[in-house]
Amino acid sequence: GVRVFVKENGVDVNRLAVSISSKYANAVNRNRFKRRIKEVVRGLETELNLDILVEGSANAPELKLIEIENILTRHPLL
Repeated sequence: GVRVFVKENGVDVNRLAVSISSKYANAVNRNRFKRRIKEVVRGLETELNLDILVEGSANAPELKLIEIENILTRHPLL
């Protein structure tokens, strides 16, 4: 699963943090997950400046790009 935390920030840019434990995936799969998250966030259009934290767990590395996009866009601020 993926947990998403979003909060308005006081700066002029969006900030992204991605976290996934080495317990759930090796380095290759963790980096692939991070690249997919970055690609989805790049495509989001928000009027607000946000801090976004994405935490991945056991099945997160196997998620497809469209599944990640669906999870992120379900958040009320995104």
